[in-house]
Amino acid sequence: MLRMCTAFFLAVVSSAISAFGGANLTTNNPQVIVSVTNDAGVPVAELHRAELNAETILHSAGLHVSWETRRAHEASDPSAYDNPGELFLRIIAGPIPSMGSSAFGISFLSTDGSGRYADIFYRRALQLHKDWGGSLGDTLGAVIAHEIGHLLLGSNSHAPFGIMRAHWEGEELRRLARGALLFTPEQAARMQLGLRNRNAARKIMMGELGGTPPPGQRQLPRTQPRATSVFE
Repeated sequence: MLRMCTAFFLAVVSSAISAFGGANLTTNNPQVIVSVTNDAGVPVAELHRAELNAETILHSAGLHVSWETRRAHEASDPSAYDNPGELFLRIIAGPIPSMGSSAFGISFLSTDGSGRYADIFYRRALQLHKDWGGSLGDTLGAVIAHEIGHLLLGSNSHAPFGIMRAHWEGEELRRLARGALLFTPEQAARMQLGLRNRNAARKIMMGELGGTPPPGQRQLPRTQPRATSVFE
């Protein structure tokens, strides 16, 4: 069931959007559907707050978000991934030991840099919450938004500042605490364009438009995982 989350703290975010450049929000901004599988057993209230915060961050970049909850058996069904405009997040307890201590998530990108699948490491977000305080849901939501950023921006999408910085340190954590850890206007424009291409491919697949999907928008295997190190 699709759940449209309403970002009820936009007033707080609006000043941060202005300071960061913001995005031009209109009713024509593209929509992203995000399917979430909660394999880590995140409490429902915390997951809902995380989705609200991630949605607010993405809304500041000009994207509208719909959330869909999937059970584990549904997420393992290959037919669930036929929609090229849908992203899939799996929240798991933690990474394999060889990934190191600073990775909060991992995105799976194809050779052309496109991707639709990412894993979020819940224990890492929980530890950051315990170390630095603040809301667990807001911390997890920022990590979710960061991983969605990787899927929409593609390869080499880390930045020297903002939510796409590889390592969140003092300044990023202070911004996170006040709801100001956001995408840059340039990142927002790139995500909007890429998402419009994905949605065009989805409409083609559903027979709503004629033509063929844009290059790189067909379903691709989970290759070349890229770890996202967000704090150390």
